[in-house]
Order: sequence, then C-alpha cells, then structure tokens
Amino acid sequence: MLVPVPDGLSFEEAACLAVAGLTAGGLARVWPLKGREAVVWGAAGAVGRMLVAILAGQQVKVIGIASGKRVDAVRAAGAAHVIDRAVEGVREAVHAYIGGRGVAAVFDPIGASTYETSLQLLAPRGCLINYGELAGPAPAINLHQLFSRSLFVTKYNGMHWVEGVSEFPALISEGLTLAAKSPAIISEIAGRFALDQIVDAYRKLESDPHGKVLVLPGV
Repeated sequence: MLVPVPDGLSFEEAACLAVAGLTAGGLARVWPLKGREAVVWGAAGAVGRMLVAILAGQQVKVIGIASGKRVDAVRAAGAAHVIDRAVEGVREAVHAYIGGRGVAAVFDPIGASTYETSLQLLAPRGCLINYGELAGPAPAINLHQLFSRSLFVTKYNGMHWVEGVSEFPALISEGLTLAAKSPAIISEIAGRFALDQIVDAYRKLESDPHGKVLVLPGV
C-alpha cells in the first residue's frame, strides 16, 4: 500500500491528496463522458479538484460549482466553466452556459439539498452520481420523476469501481502525479496537530474548515 511521493510534492501535500486521488479516480470510471459535459458540485474540495482535473484530462467539459474565492482554484484545476453558487442560481447558470440542453452527468457529494437541482441539470439519459451526504441523505428515488428524460441515479460505492485493494496504490499514485504537475489541485491545510491534540483536531474538522486537517506524529 506504499506509494512514492513524486518530486515537487511535499509529504504533507501527498497526505492531503491520497484519499482524493483514490475517490476521484473511481468516480471518473462511472459514466462514459469523453467529449461530453459534466457538472461537479463541491468542486473546490480535495475530491472535487482532483475529479475536475481527471475529467478535464479525459476531454470532458467540466462545469465546476464552488463559492467565493475558491472558484479560482476550480478554474485552475481545469474546469471549462465555474459557477459561484453564492451569487448565481446553479440551475439557471448551468443551463445558460450550455444552452439549456442539460449535461451527461452530475457528480454530487452534498445529497439532500442539491438532489432536485442535480436532476434538473441532466440531459436525457444523463446520470446523477451521488457520493456523499454533506447535507443529509438524498430522498428516496421516485421512478416517475426519472421517466420524462430516462434519467439514471446511482449511489457511488468505491469498492465496486475499483478491482480490489490491489488497485488502490495505482489510483493514489496517479492522483499524486497529476497534482505534482498541476499544483492547483492541492488542497489548503486548515490545521496541523500533534497526536496529543487529537481532540482539537476533531473539533477543527467539526468546524467545516476549508482545507485538510493533519495529525502529525512528529510534532
């Protein structure tokens, strides 16, 4: 399970990126998207930035959704277009950008509060890929709601998109290599804590920080 850290990337940066590389690498396998358009919610987060970069490298036209100053990081990661959800209505902004036809896929780590909007963003035969519940679980699926455009909805389970634990190192290594070439992917560090400060580290996590929280044994 050991992965070498590429030149130009610090150990701390690699620690911030390992899980993101694994998760985003699996997500990018779910739906055929080459030459098509996809929306990525939470695009400024660690997984979001990595997913934007991976999809852009696969010739996918990515529309990233973020807020505030973090939209710049999403653009730098490779998004073709970025929507600041703090100042724009997401559905209206996406439809205006692509001419109202909808996108092939929506990647959503948020859940409850974005589910309806995500469905409205999809083109016929498009797929909503939910991989998190930051705002609570998505509602139960109403098949009649999917009928008019033959939409697909899936709950991402990484173990069914990765061929066993043996594939983890390659996906992580690919993510680290990508970040070494494109530093915009690297997440900010919100805090560093020693092992005897673990309670403080968890409190920092609970404050919803913009960045990664590191626990460093040597500190």
